[in-house]
Amino acid sequence: MALVLAGRALSVVPISKETEQALAAGQKAQQQGRTADALERYGVFLAAAPLDDRAPWILIQVGDLHAKRKELKEALQAYSRVTISYPAAVEARMARARKRHLGTRMLVVDYVQLIPGRQHEKRWERKAQIRGAMEVFLRHHVALDAAQPPDRR
Repeated sequence: MALVLAGRALSVVPISKETEQALAAGQKAQQQGRTADALERYGVFLAAAPLDDRAPWILIQVGDLHAKRKELKEALQAYSRVTISYPAAVEARMARARKRHLGTRMLVVDYVQLIPGRQHEKRWERKAQIRGAMEVFLRHHVALDAAQPPDRR
């Protein structure tokens, strides 16, 4: 059961002490630069308290940690969880912006990996593939964003 206040779901189920400790340990690990430990602790928190009002922000942090580790696919999945599971949360707007930026970054990384190639034709062929992938990516995310309710300001 969740209480909705100002478009945000607030947990009315008491959070266990272990869950709170997992969140605190995750935040401490993140501050100390131990990303693997932070991701593990945040995962424990999110599994135990998905309706907590801090869950969207923790998912943003998970996405940022994955992006920092250059795990772009996992970062994109974390941001997508925010926009899908918490569309009315303030963090959903931030997640959508980060998804767009991350998608562009994924394509740039792919393109840069092409440059050392020696065969001119293969490079042009790969550029066309990247351009097509970019168009599909943008169409998909524009459609997802259009399906989301408008953000309230």
